[in-house]
Order: sequence, then structure tokens, then C-alpha cells
Amino acid sequence: VLGNLGVSDRAMHLFALAIDDGRPRWAHTPTRGLGHDALAVYDERVYLIDRADVAEAVRAGRRGQTPVDESVIDVLDVHTGKTVAQIGRGCGHVGLRIGKGVLLATDLAGMTAYDARTGKSLWSVSTKQAMHHCSAYLRAPVIAGDWVYDEPSAYSLRTGKMKNLPGRGQPWRWGGFRGCGTVSGAENMLFYRSATGNPGLLDVAGADGNRNFQGLRPGCFISIIAAGGLVLMPEASSGCGCPFNFQTTMALMPAAPKAPCGERA
Repeated sequence: VLGNLGVSDRAMHLFALAIDDGRPRWAHTPTRGLGHDALAVYDERVYLIDRADVAEAVRAGRRGQTPVDESVIDVLDVHTGKTVAQIGRGCGHVGLRIGKGVLLATDLAGMTAYDARTGKSLWSVSTKQAMHHCSAYLRAPVIAGDWVYDEPSAYSLRTGKMKNLPGRGQPWRWGGFRGCGTVSGAENMLFYRSATGNPGLLDVAGADGNRNFQGLRPGCFISIIAAGGLVLMPEASSGCGCPFNFQTTMALMPAAPKAPCGERA
């Protein structure tokens, strides 16, 4: 079990506890600091971005100084906490995602994919993304199946090739219909807070577009979760001043498609 200790914007220590008895196994102190969105685990390895305080870099820019990017992605052994490799030196990224052996490092200007085992850079894309006003401001691409969904496009996880509409040769695009909060997903659907504040669902195959589930409000971070064949949304709007009818947990399950009028199911 991994945990971290620090202040609101970053952690200063990373530690591991044994699952069987809860005792500490190891602790790791990054040289500069660890962003709370800059941690990933895959195949008995822990990946983290060791970087300076982002706010301090912004302040340096305001003073007319050029901040030195000494950030690096540290790779630790999950059992011992020892550093086994470093990749992406001076990468400048603030977030990590991982899936199918591909490590995705992101920031507000784009993202870079690395082979998680070798550290080799696979592909990179530079696309600035407009952020919403709430606290979930970091870019958070969704890895689902063999694709990375990063508004407004989708990319092959291994090659970075942009996803096209079937048979049309035109880029598959999404977005422009959601509000603040962070997108989550499954292999065939994306989940988000819609522009009206309700839970939104998007069929990534484009069969029926995006739909809203009225009367509820997702939380400001990742609060719609696909697990075990269900879509789960724990209540996350209590105490919010937004005018929504129901403060309750939601669970959706797959349903058989409706037969056209006049035909039997």
C-alpha cells in the first residue's frame, strides 16, 4: 500500500506499508518534491515525477527569471523503494498515467509516452488544452483499452497515431459539451460532468453521441467510476451550493438495446 506525506500542492515523502500487517516497508524522499498527480504503479515498479514546486516556478517567471527544469521521472522497486532507473530528465511534466506498459507523462501543454520497462520515448504531442475554473485543473487524459482520450482527440496508446472516424479518414473528436471536473472512462465510454452540471456519458464509438443523466451532480474530481460491469457515482455534491435535486449515489448497469417500434425484442 502506497501513501504520501506533504502539503496541499505536493508531497515530500512517499512510503509503503505491508498489506498483511500494515507495517512500514520503505520510505522515499524525492529531491525536490512529488506532485499528488505524479504517481503511477505498474509491474512491481513505482513511477513518480521528482520536481520542484510548480508555484515557485510561476513566481520565478513573474520575477523575470527562467526557472531551471531539473525534474525527472524516478522508477522505484515496489518491494524495496530503491531507485532502479530515471527517465525523462528535464521533462517538465506534472502528471502520470500508465496502461499496457505505456507510461504517459502530461502537463498543460501536451503529453509524452514512454515504454514503462525501457524508458524509451515512444511519442509526444503538443496541444494546449483550455482548463475549467474549478480545482480539478490538471490535464488528466483517460487511458481506455488501446487508446488515450485527451480532449478533443484520441491517440493510439502505443504509437500516438490519432484516432479517425471509421471509413471517413477524418479525425474522431469529442468535447465542447462538458463542464469542470475530471473525465473518467471505460473501454467503450467516457464519463464527465456535462456543461449543465449533470453526469454525462459518451459512447466512444459515436453510435449515440453524448447523453446527460439529469438531476444529479458529479464531484469536482474523478467521481464516476466504471468497475465490475457497472457505472458507479458516489455522492459528492453534499455541501455544494449548486441547485441539484438529488444528493445520492448512482449505479448504472448495462441494458439490452430496445427493439425498433413494431418489432419484438
